[in-house]
Amino acid sequence: MTMAQVNGLHDGQLPSGAASLRLAPFHAVRKEEFVHIEHPCIIKDLDKGLRSLGGEVSINKFLESEDPTKSIAVSLRPEDALATSIPSDPVTAQDLLLKITVPKVIRRRRKGIRTRSHSDSGEFVRNAAVDFRRTLRDNPHKVTVTPVGVVKDSHRFRTLPDYQHETAGDNVVGKLRDTIMKHDKNAVRTFRLNPAKVLPLDQTVCPPPFLNQVKVPHNYAYRQNPYVRFVTDSSGAMTSINVSSSARQVRHNVAADIAEVPTAPPVDLPPEESLGPFKLQLLKALRAEFDKRPIMSKRVYMRALKGKYEGETRKLIGYVGYSFDSGPFRDSIVRFGLDPRSDPKYREFQTIFFQLSDELPQKSAYRNPHGRGIRRVIKPVGFVPNSHLFDGKTLYQDARVWQMCDVTDPLLRELLKNAKLRDEFDPVFSGWYENATWTLLKIIMRHKIKVLAEGETPDDGLYKRIIGCFPDAIDPSNVKATHPQNMDTLSTHLCSMVRAIAMSAWRQRERRYVDHASTLQGDSMTDDIVDSVETELDADARAEIGFDMDSDDEERKDELDDDDDDEAEEDEEDEVDEDADDGEDDGDSQDDSDQEIAE
Repeated sequence: MTMAQVNGLHDGQLPSGAASLRLAPFHAVRKEEFVHIEHPCIIKDLDKGLRSLGGEVSINKFLESEDPTKSIAVSLRPEDALATSIPSDPVTAQDLLLKITVPKVIRRRRKGIRTRSHSDSGEFVRNAAVDFRRTLRDNPHKVTVTPVGVVKDSHRFRTLPDYQHETAGDNVVGKLRDTIMKHDKNAVRTFRLNPAKVLPLDQTVCPPPFLNQVKVPHNYAYRQNPYVRFVTDSSGAMTSINVSSSARQVRHNVAADIAEVPTAPPVDLPPEESLGPFKLQLLKALRAEFDKRPIMSKRVYMRALKGKYEGETRKLIGYVGYSFDSGPFRDSIVRFGLDPRSDPKYREFQTIFFQLSDELPQKSAYRNPHGRGIRRVIKPVGFVPNSHLFDGKTLYQDARVWQMCDVTDPLLRELLKNAKLRDEFDPVFSGWYENATWTLLKIIMRHKIKVLAEGETPDDGLYKRIIGCFPDAIDPSNVKATHPQNMDTLSTHLCSMVRAIAMSAWRQRERRYVDHASTLQGDSMTDDIVDSVETELDADARAEIGFDMDSDDEERKDELDDDDDDEAEEDEEDEVDEDADDGEDDGDSQDDSDQEIAE
């Protein structure tokens, strides 16, 4: 049958010979076209819905337009002329507009019986959608469907509504609302603006035409974590757990200036009697290693275990010792009852930490064997027996933290051997070493790591010249003598970094001393300490630490010296106040360790 024959059929008529095929009836569709507007609100009042689209004038202008990109705007506050409108997004469609006729619903209410269809006041409330679905279900053979026309244009509102500036207290907008917006000729003539060049104090500034720069809402693609499971706890309440996260690591993580160190495991740990035979044997091996060496970083005690059972060791390390959250012994485990701050002999176990994301080999891409696609991960390097040592010649990929006894580089070993020790332990920066010695060790060792990462050989002659420029300790009385003379740019830069970091440590130590004295003796004692410090410093030393000067030349000198300090400001933050965020070392904070996934 041709299309001409189909178009010639009457509504509901079947073609000849089709009755035996039980085909659906054909319906002729009129050529009249309709426009579909998806209003963003639920329309309960048709008149208000039309007013939100601009009224009859705006709708007729929109329908009569031949522009294919035409759009109509909707206002969520049609009663406010200053409210911003939302433009529609035209979409091409091929839909049919159907007229569905169903039998009329007649409801009878019995006396004394209330139904859901009646409100509290007794007035009948009709739910058209519920009634329509119920009628379709109850009268399937009494429903008629008639095509009305074709819908080729659909307009949707997907743009985010903009903010509206509150103009209740704006006198200029108030004049506009009382004159021009009333569409009264006499009222419009009375509108006047203030001709003054300066705005009055009560005059608000006109806001920008658009406050929201984001027109389309972001698709955040929220989805449920596939590793989250919902279980019922002992109390019967529903809770969620992450099956991919490792068990929480329980361990004493104390402050660097704590008065007394822990002597026993945390009470939150399960009793040792509840551990299995394998864990008890592993715990015994760990304690034997800590009897030989009372302070160890993670790589050291994992070397003693041949790199095996890392997941189980992470859970058992809380039975063996504690860790400091900052200071010279951070990122290491200390045997219970031992206080390394009590004796200078423990200086060999101090740790030095570097953030080496740029120096170490970058992450490599390889195909994930457990999933699809390419993932950016670090290839497993396996167990490396001597990765905890630093000899100045070899750089290991998992190296982040070293202890002083594991630094075997001849130059750095000589620096530590000849270093002058402090009489009092520094819990924040240098421990038992003086500030200049500790800073020299950090700067030289970091520069050597950078040179090794670039595939070159470090120049010990350069570092010897830098070491010769500094005493064991730097303070305002001798800082001027540390400026190098007739040196190359690299040596001058490294010396500047050493001087800036060491002086920063000195200032922090003095500031802590002043704050502590202020707490104990009051403000008068603090003023006496500051006065005594200023009196003992000569003019050149005072210029170094930024005290006020009288002459302009000395003020300029102060600015130049402060520039030297600013050159190493970034490195100072890494070296003095570094963040304990290295997840590869077990001496990190417990929060970081909790985020690791156990093997």
